[in-house]
Amino acid sequence: MPKILLAGQDMHLLATRAAVLQRLGCQVQWGSSARIESVLREEQVDIVVLCHTLSLKERTELNSLAHAGWSTTRVLQLVSIFWEEGHEILDGTRVSICEPHQLIREVQELLRESTRRQSKPGPVSICSPQQRPKLVQQNVGR
Repeated sequence: MPKILLAGQDMHLLATRAAVLQRLGCQVQWGSSARIESVLREEQVDIVVLCHTLSLKERTELNSLAHAGWSTTRVLQLVSIFWEEGHEILDGTRVSICEPHQLIREVQELLRESTRRQSKPGPVSICSPQQRPKLVQQNVGR
């Protein structure tokens, strides 16, 4: 089950967004930036949604933490429908207006991308027959 974190200031709005995402079959946790920060430090999640009610500082810190802690975590930054060009867009985030249908569409796309990345085979290590026993011993000793 995909894990999603919702961070924002308006708890009623977060609860509504959480209910919408739970209907997609996602496990959703929501709360203030401080609460979401503590979860991010402990758990790997698929998506972090940064709501438009967060300050730039809060969005920046959560975005950095999400990318530093877990390489597969995706960040979705929601912006108001009154958003104007020139507002801060954080590196490594997908940006969407905060309409429910748009939130659903963006989350579904991010989950599809995540699934595609996970289904790709990892790098293959090629070593000589003489190196194999040494590598096996190193891995068994861990």
